[in-house]
Amino acid sequence: MTSKTRFPDASGIYMIYSTINNKIYIGSAISIRERKSTHLWALKKGTHFNIHLQNHVKKHGINKMMFFILEFCAIEGLMEVEQYYIDAINPEFNILKKAGSFIGYEHSEETKRKISEKSKGRICLNKGKKGRYSKIIENYERGKRTEIYQTLCQKY
Repeated sequence: MTSKTRFPDASGIYMIYSTINNKIYIGSAISIRERKSTHLWALKKGTHFNIHLQNHVKKHGINKMMFFILEFCAIEGLMEVEQYYIDAINPEFNILKKAGSFIGYEHSEETKRKISEKSKGRICLNKGKKGRYSKIIENYERGKRTEIYQTLCQKY
């Protein structure tokens, strides 16, 4: 996976593919170009959020990964189209099998213990206050995905 290929600044569904074992990661992005760059940077730095991808790159190298655009689609339809590909392909590198969500993910007991230890004595300054993303969360809970993406696009 190299950064030499110029990808369009468009929304869509992408795939990261291992030439070693044919394993796949499926993702969606508002900007495919930016998302590819973010993946590449994190994998090279060793800080990628997906431990499966990170371990693969650590073992085999970044050059054994390929980045493909599967489909361009409107921002409003990203999650639905990504879910279609996740269901159809069953990608091995995807930790979560639900698009754009942490539903189904559960921390290990060891991780929960570490989070608890790290949080002890910490003062929560936001307790009882509405966060700056509260409108996005409220819209999401009401199923208004279009407004979520428009709000995020305006921020970034």
